[in-house]
Amino acid sequence: EGELGRGPTGTCVREDRAVTNYDFASNPSAAPWRKTALDYGLRASVAFPLHRQGRIIGALTLYARDPGAFSPEQIKLLEALSADISYALEAMEQERLRAQAEQALRESERNLRDVDRRKNEFLGLLSHELRNPLAPIRNALYILDEAAPGGEQAIRAKAVVSRQVDHLT
Repeated sequence: EGELGRGPTGTCVREDRAVTNYDFASNPSAAPWRKTALDYGLRASVAFPLHRQGRIIGALTLYARDPGAFSPEQIKLLEALSADISYALEAMEQERLRAQAEQALRESERNLRDVDRRKNEFLGLLSHELRNPLAPIRNALYILDEAAPGGEQAIRAKAVVSRQVDHLT
């Protein structure tokens, strides 16, 4: 924005098009850079927009010592070069996103394996806890089969079954 954004490169970015400055000495839009460009012996420039993901992200600007140095054929070649650079920038971004997704997938897999391991540990513990109360119940049932009905052993066996069922509940 502002005066410094109205030159060839700023116009190129703002309007998404190639902009040729045939001569710093006579181009009014290049006035803010005229003295510096001429001091360095620069007379012409050309700017091409660079894209990534369909948006302008910058510009490729080239300078020349001679006014009108960029021919239409050169401009076409440079436009093709800018398109190739944009394609490479897009490919690099896609590779970055792919690597990022791959890393996230590895982390997710690691997390899922950890959750699965903890689930298995919990189920093993739960299974052990369920078997512990069942063993006394099994023994009490054996005693009930062998003991006299209503006898001391039968009463104790019924108490064991009752207590273990309470634990399970």
